[in-house]
Amino acid sequence: MLKIVIAFCISASVLLGIDEISTITDIRAEYASVKNILKSLDKDSYELPDISLEGAMAEIYRERDGDIVFSKTMINSEMWKSVGEYYFHNGKLFFIYESTMEYNEPIYSENFDLKKSKTEWNRYYFIDDKMVRWLDNDKKEVKKDSKSFLEKEKFLGDLGSQLSNLRKSNK
Repeated sequence: MLKIVIAFCISASVLLGIDEISTITDIRAEYASVKNILKSLDKDSYELPDISLEGAMAEIYRERDGDIVFSKTMINSEMWKSVGEYYFHNGKLFFIYESTMEYNEPIYSENFDLKKSKTEWNRYYFIDDKMVRWLDNDKKEVKKDSKSFLEKEKFLGDLGSQLSNLRKSNK
């Protein structure tokens, strides 16, 4: 009987969606949910001023009621390019998957060679607007008390807030 009750509770939470994200398991479940509905969402594109002189853009995906669910950002620099996938639940950032390509030389240099670029992937997990985990390119956890963790948490949290506040009038 206990197995039936547990199976019913798990099934109900999957069917009804997660109200609040409080664990890494919740983040993974909500990530899968967003991936499943992405094609059905409304999409708009925006320029992101004051992030990079070489340009920054965001595609924002919203539910019909206007709530942001997903954003894909592209940020360019003379020495790197970053593509980030930002996932939101109830207006709060909960996960970021980011790839960063570092160039061998500045893009305007005659020695610039895209084939010599190195790409790294990072995963960032958030609960209640706090970054709770950062997995680096080697899928190793970055220490929460490190300077790089704290700086990245601030930058990504601020960018997530900026993305979530974009409206059609900001195009």
